[in-house]
Amino acid sequence: MPLHQFSKILDLGPLHSKVATHLKSLISNINLVIGLKSSYKTAALDEKPFKHPKAFYVVKMMANDEKTYPHLRGLLTAFLQGALETFEHFSSEFDPNSFIATATTEQRNLAHMETTNDANEGILSSLCVSMRRAPCMSLAQVNAHFCYKKNNTGSYMRRFLGQKEQKYLWRCARVKGANGAEEKWHIAQVTYDKQTAQKNKVDAQRKLKKCEAVAEKLNAVRPVVNVADLTKMHIPEIDLQIRWHHIFNLKVPQAKDLPKRKEEKVVVL
Repeated sequence: MPLHQFSKILDLGPLHSKVATHLKSLISNINLVIGLKSSYKTAALDEKPFKHPKAFYVVKMMANDEKTYPHLRGLLTAFLQGALETFEHFSSEFDPNSFIATATTEQRNLAHMETTNDANEGILSSLCVSMRRAPCMSLAQVNAHFCYKKNNTGSYMRRFLGQKEQKYLWRCARVKGANGAEEKWHIAQVTYDKQTAQKNKVDAQRKLKKCEAVAEKLNAVRPVVNVADLTKMHIPEIDLQIRWHHIFNLKVPQAKDLPKRKEEKVVVL
């Protein structure tokens, strides 16, 4: 069901319902995707041919080679279950009993929104490209440049604005540019960046000191292998012993992952 059939986002309820139903059918029968008889008609939401059919058939052959890939079916099922859970979470506002689903056509027209966020994402990408090409350009200049091009302002100026009107606009632009708004914004941004960098530096130093203190403690540890001696030790001391052994043997679990009882900690050592 192509998105262009819908004129606004509030009309996407049927599409969301179809996506959820399709995911549930794949989860209940994963062979619709990777079974030997599966095809784009059973696997694809729109039932249209794949753009890269070779990749689909390679994965299908891998899925049916259970000796080499014994977990592929389970992984794909788990992925689809996670996708369904997330999709239902973010599309809950379109549930059958929701306000959107029960709203009239007139009510939906009062809250018109595009079906995708492509316009905003495209503008954000344009901003990144502009800032990369002209890093010294202010945000106000970027906005003005974009609006000038988007609104075809140049054509309007040539048709309706004479030299007198253009001089007036230049004067207004100079006055606006002299109020220091961009400079204030730039100073505020630089100040914030410096504060953030300083905070990150302090946090890094604190973490480093903490790691050094832990390393110093571990270097001072003398491993105890006698069970009787271990049972006489306090839990913090046993935790240090476990952390020391974990450095040299990753199969030894970390102290934080162990039960709190001393007897169970001693068993690990």
